[in-house]
Parts: sequence; C-alpha cells; structure tokens
Amino acid sequence: MNKRKIGKFRISHIFIERTSQKTLSKIMSNFVPIKAESLYAMDAIEYTALSDLFEEVPWGTEIPFYNIEVTGTNVKVIKQ
Repeated sequence: MNKRKIGKFRISHIFIERTSQKTLSKIMSNFVPIKAESLYAMDAIEYTALSDLFEEVPWGTEIPFYNIEVTGTNVKVIKQ
C-alpha cells in the first residue's frame, strides 16, 4: 500500500450503532486506520487512514478530508 495515499474521514456514532458488524467490516476493509479520534461534539469518529481509494498526497502537504459514500457494501470516497 502506498503510504502517501492518506486521508481523513468521519463516521457518525449513530451509523456505527445502526450498521451490522459484517457491513462495517466490509466498509473498513478499504482502509488502514493510523489514527482514530472520537469527536463528541460532532458525535463521530474521525479517522486518518491509508487507502488505495485516496489520492496520493505529496510530502509536506495537509492531509485531505474525504466524505465516504456507502451504497450497500460499496464504498466511494469524495474529496472535499
């Protein structure tokens, strides 16, 4: 996996609570989390992760934020 394909995204606590473990596992299998932070004010977990779904980030630039779109078990990332 390319260490420069890095991004940030959030998953709401409600989505985690209402989604089956099997589906969550399939979604998260697209990412290698290197940091996870619970954001209580936003009721979400923010992940910094590696993924082939992300664009390559040049050294020294800010890690981009992505929206994660889930349809069934298909995952699409949309750069903000």
